[in-house]
Amino acid sequence: MDMKEMNIVLAREYKVVVVATFDITGNAVTQEEADAITELFITELVSTGKVSVLGRMEFDKIIKDMNFQASDLSDSSKTVMLGEALNAQLISRGKIIRLGNKLYLFSSIIDAKNAKVVSSVREEFNSLDDIFGRLGNFVMNLVVGLR
Repeated sequence: MDMKEMNIVLAREYKVVVVATFDITGNAVTQEEADAITELFITELVSTGKVSVLGRMEFDKIIKDMNFQASDLSDSSKTVMLGEALNAQLISRGKIIRLGNKLYLFSSIIDAKNAKVVSSVREEFNSLDDIFGRLGNFVMNLVVGLR
């Protein structure tokens, strides 16, 4: 079986999701830390066996070509266009927020065909180290309802 045939089989077995880099609010973390959290999030997401994830380089290229901004995810028509351009069924977005001494991690999965949120989770953390230790459970809670 060549690579193209393997991708077709994988597409039938899993929903394809694209993952946007976690947004940062309130100087919660550095951009490098947000990128690392995003990569660890992707690893945990794939390990659930419920989805396959489009590669970051391909995603970033299409985002750049479309002049797509993170805020465009709130526009349902642009979200659907992004899903079509990426040939993805789902889009994952997240945010890292600092409020006082606490960090909050939010993530949602959006149906790329209709821009409806199909799953969303939030968790509170005391430190950045806590995020790394509890990310697996966070992701499992996010994908629990996906078929």
